[in-house]
Amino acid sequence: SQQIVSEFAEYMGLGEKDIKKLRLAIHYEDMGMIKLSESFMIRGRSRTPEETEQIRAHVQHSNKLAKQFEELYPIADIILYTHENWDGNGYPEHRIGCHIPMASRIIRIVNNYVYWSTPTLVGSNLTKEEAKKRLQQYSGQMYDPDLIPKFLKFLEKTGY
Repeated sequence: SQQIVSEFAEYMGLGEKDIKKLRLAIHYEDMGMIKLSESFMIRGRSRTPEETEQIRAHVQHSNKLAKQFEELYPIADIILYTHENWDGNGYPEHRIGCHIPMASRIIRIVNNYVYWSTPTLVGSNLTKEEAKKRLQQYSGQMYDPDLIPKFLKFLEKTGY
């Protein structure tokens, strides 16, 4: 994910400072998961509503942890908003559209594409083409509709 996010940011014309922030944020965004019981990860997706809320709180935990380190402090808010949806149905603050930091919107797209298209025990194991179609399907809902075509062109160019 770090490699793809930094190459996409470069493709988008972002500067070195922004690319470094993106690389750090995508690396540390889930560090708040450490507050969850190990059984959450072992059990998979079968969860009670209370457990789902505990998992969603990981972004707030990650944000608080990042604020404790000088190197990570500048990316704390990027981390906080990586699960917000373009239409406001994400979490933790239900931010809408451009009220979500650009870096968080980029991370959301890259993480989901990598999660869907990389075979793992817990991943969706979609083909790259299926993952691209899913990104298009949720453009304007989960994802910034201006970023999706750019990301798809980037994927076509790079072969990711």
